[in-house]
Amino acid sequence: MNDNAAESFFPRSNTQWYPRHGYLDRATFDITFRHRSRDHIASIGVRLGEQPDPEDKNALITKYQMTAPVALAVFAVAPYERKMQEVKWDQGGAPIPLVFNSVPARLVQVKQDFILA
Repeated sequence: MNDNAAESFFPRSNTQWYPRHGYLDRATFDITFRHRSRDHIASIGVRLGEQPDPEDKNALITKYQMTAPVALAVFAVAPYERKMQEVKWDQGGAPIPLVFNSVPARLVQVKQDFILA
């Protein structure tokens, strides 16, 4: 395993961890993750919530939803540092939230400002 990903966990293949309905068939997803409280989840769709697990004080429950049908879904679990910013349109309109899950600085230096820009 790459040292930069030593504390990161993700499926090596996204073809067998969820139900398959044929080659590149599309589906929507409601995904619930139960994970260590020190970690965060990066996945497809919109993060609906991240709350403490009522049954385990050392765990969190994170929910994601993807309403547009997609062919493949994947996720990653790590002690991510979440960086947030809003994208503002030149023409006006409501800003869009942008979230970047960064590898912790103690593992590798990432130019977060460059990525968010």
